[in-house]
Amino acid sequence: NFDKKLAQVAALLQEKARDAEELTTVQADGQLKNQSLAATDAALANLDKDCANLLTNFDNTKEERRKQMNQLKDVADILGGASVGSRTGLKAGLLQLQSLKA
Repeated sequence: NFDKKLAQVAALLQEKARDAEELTTVQADGQLKNQSLAATDAALANLDKDCANLLTNFDNTKEERRKQMNQLKDVADILGGASVGSRTGLKAGLLQLQSLKA
């Protein structure tokens, strides 16, 4: 009877040791996941700032790029022999004047 109780106590102590080891592993995994989550949240916050700025200015930037593309096309037309750029009204003389100022 004493031997049975001693064997039960030994089995319970082994189980407790296994559980303590498992708890330590789970806690370490939890810390790693929390650190990863914090890093991801920080990266997302930085990305959100960048994207918010891009989205806020998107329409203006798009319009400016469209104007620049039209100006470049007109310059190509003028260099190809046209006297006036059909997209922006840029004139050949104005192009020469601007190149002299540069």
